[in-house]
Amino acid sequence: MIKIHLILALVSLVACSKSSNSNKENLNTFPTTEILAEVDSSKTHINLEKSTIKWFATEMGGLKKRSGKVQFKSGYFLMKNGKINNGSFIVAMNTLDVTDMPPHETTARRNVVTHLKNEDFFDVKKYPEATLKFTNIVYKSANTLEIEGMLTIKGISKNIRFTASQKVNGLEAQLEFDRFDYNIAYQGSWVAKTFIDRKVSLNVKIYL
Repeated sequence: MIKIHLILALVSLVACSKSSNSNKENLNTFPTTEILAEVDSSKTHINLEKSTIKWFATEMGGLKKRSGKVQFKSGYFLMKNGKINNGSFIVAMNTLDVTDMPPHETTARRNVVTHLKNEDFFDVKKYPEATLKFTNIVYKSANTLEIEGMLTIKGISKNIRFTASQKVNGLEAQLEFDRFDYNIAYQGSWVAKTFIDRKVSLNVKIYL
C-alpha cells in the first residue's frame, strides 16, 4: 500500500513539473510589446501620386534660394483609433529635380540636376533611396504631433525631430537637416564646398 502511494505521489509530481514547464514556455514565447503594437494597429499606405516632398536650400549665406522636389517610392503609417503610432517611408532619390529654374532652360536645368545627383552631392547611383522611420510620437494636441525619427541619406543615419500636423487625409510637416551630417558636399576647395549653405529644408505633404 505504501508503494502504491509513493508511485502516485511521483506521478503527481511529474505532472506538476510538466505543467510548470509548459507555463514557462508560454511566458517566454509571449509576443513583445512592439509586435503587439503592430498587430493592434492597422497599416495604411500613403497615396504616392498625391504625396509630395519639396526641398529648399540657399547659397552664399541666403543670398540665393534654390528649390526642388523629390518623390516617395513607398510609405505607410501604423494607426490605431485614428492616431498615428508609427510610420516608415522610402524616397526615390533618382526623382530629384529643381523647380527654381524656368522649364525652357533645359540645358542649365539638366546640368544642375546632374550635379545634385552625382558623387559630390546625393550620389543617387550608389544610394538610390533615402528613408525616414519614426521612432517616437507624442501628441501635443488633437492634431499636433512631435515626431522623432531616423533619417537615412547616403547610407548615413541620424536622429531627427520635427513637428507635424495631422490632417483628415494625411500629414503635413516641415523638417530640416544639415547636409554636412550626410556628407552632401562638393569635395573641392573649402569655398566651393560651402558655396551652398548647410541647411536643407523639406516641406512634406503626405496623403492617404
